[in-house]
Amino acid sequence: MNDLLGALMLAIGLYFAGRLVAAQRWHRRIHTEVNIAELVMGVAMAGMPLPALNLLPTSLWVAVFTAFALWFVIENVRFVVRHGFAGGDALVGYYRAHYPLHIVMSLSMLYMYSAGSTSPTGQMTMSGVTGTTASFTFLPLIFTLMLCGFAVGQLDSVNRFVSTNAVVSAADHDLVTTPFDGSHSESGARSSNEIYQRDWLAPRLETACLIAMSITMALLLVRML
Repeated sequence: MNDLLGALMLAIGLYFAGRLVAAQRWHRRIHTEVNIAELVMGVAMAGMPLPALNLLPTSLWVAVFTAFALWFVIENVRFVVRHGFAGGDALVGYYRAHYPLHIVMSLSMLYMYSAGSTSPTGQMTMSGVTGTTASFTFLPLIFTLMLCGFAVGQLDSVNRFVSTNAVVSAADHDLVTTPFDGSHSESGARSSNEIYQRDWLAPRLETACLIAMSITMALLLVRML
C-alpha cells in the first residue's frame, strides 16, 4: 500500500512538473500557482509513505507549506472581494473551488509535518500524533471530511470545460497566471466586454489528479489518528 501511494504521488508530482513546461511550450492555459503547489505536494506526499523519497528535513517542509497556506488565503480573499461567493462562468467557478481547496491541502500538509514523528536526520516518519498536536486530533478529522467533500465536488464538475476552452472577459484577464500573447495583453483599444477564448490544458486530467491527491491526503491523515 505504501509503495502504491508513494508511486502515485510521485507520478502526479512529475505530471504537474511536465504540465508547467507544456503550458509554456504549447501556449495553453493553466493556473500556474496551483500547478506549482501540486508539484510540491506530490513530491512531499511521496516521501510520507516512502521515507527513502523524503529528501528534505521536516522544518523545511513546514516552512514551505506555511508559505503556501498564507499565499492561498490571501489569494482567496482577493478573489472573493472581486467576484463574491457565487456566480460567474466556468473559469470563475474553477478558481472559487481551487483556492479554498489548496488552503485545506496546505494546512493538512502542515499538520502532518507538525504532528508526525521526526527521525534523527530531521525527516518526517509516518506515525501517530505526537507532542502538543496530540491535543488537536479533531483537526485531521475536519481536514479529512473537507478533502473528501472537495473530491466529490471536483468529480461533479469534471466537465466544466467541455471543449477544453475557458471563456472569460478581457477585464478578468488577471485571473489566469499563464501569460497571454501580445494580441490580448496589449490591446488597449478593445472593449472591456470583449470575449476571447483560449484552450485550457487537459482540464479533466488535472481534475483527476486533484481528486487522487485529495483522497490520498485524507488517507494519510486518517493513518495518523
